[in-house]
Amino acid sequence: MTSQYRPLRALAALGLLLLTSPSCSDKDDTTNSETSSDSGAIGESCSPDSPCSSDGYCDYADDLCGTGEPTGRCVAIPKDGCSSGDPVNDCGCNGALEPDGCFLALNYTDISLLENCTDDLLRACGANYCTTFYPCVTSVPENGEPSKSCGPGFTTECDLDCDCLLMERPDCTECAVEDGRLLVTCPE
Repeated sequence: MTSQYRPLRALAALGLLLLTSPSCSDKDDTTNSETSSDSGAIGESCSPDSPCSSDGYCDYADDLCGTGEPTGRCVAIPKDGCSSGDPVNDCGCNGALEPDGCFLALNYTDISLLENCTDDLLRACGANYCTTFYPCVTSVPENGEPSKSCGPGFTTECDLDCDCLLMERPDCTECAVEDGRLLVTCPE
């Protein structure tokens, strides 16, 4: 073979190599939108070690992100978007704060009761994070599990005085001041 054809042969080999090589988008990358064969489909069980496919997130019934109940169920990401008017933030298993659970789901994560999010202006109250202007209210139903929420509808003139609050709200059974805000327990 003459030397004038060697560059063409090298280019042809390079072209064949490029055609048969996997592209960057063919990699098994869990951060892209392709579904891994190890990922759980909607409705299947999931865990921190066995995530859901790219169209879902792992919903733990106890909202403890797999640290309590070890498995959850893969739930579809909301397709209609989210709207929130509440001044409350929810903490996600990923440590991020979002306006509510719908926004967490859009970011592929469940609500977390672990109080694992941090923010200088907000304080943990179960899965919610409230401004210090609102007390953290634990509602205790007659039957069922207590729940925590920020108290936008809970008004008091007592500032950080628990004795005053318990006199003002005799239905509440417990009060404490922690981290510059009231923690209150009241029946539902």
